[in-house]
Amino acid sequence: MGFSNKTLGKTGEDIAADYLKKNGYKIIDRNWKNQYGEIDIIAENKNNLVFVEVKSKNKNQILPEIKVDFSKRKKLTKIVKFYLTKNNFLDRNFQIDIIVVEFDKGSIFDIRHHQNAIFDI
Repeated sequence: MGFSNKTLGKTGEDIAADYLKKNGYKIIDRNWKNQYGEIDIIAENKNNLVFVEVKSKNKNQILPEIKVDFSKRKKLTKIVKFYLTKNNFLDRNFQIDIIVVEFDKGSIFDIRHHQNAIFDI
């Protein structure tokens, strides 16, 4: 059983949010948008703000980490800087993570959490 792209993405984001909660993160916001784009999950872990890009895929597709290329990293960086400025969080520690949720026949096959994956801000 497969998912449509929209359902796959939404399901992956829900699983990523649950994964973060189980690992001690507090979810602050989901699907936060501004004029530059969207952050899938904004969370807090200890004193760090964590901005999470979620990528979901079916088992035999290309690695979604590859889709977070230079252009996507630049876009995420703009979104994060805007969020930090807008909320007066410029003095907060933060990081940008990538979580990959991989499915096989509709079931979770693997979850990969790449912490501090984008660090060129």
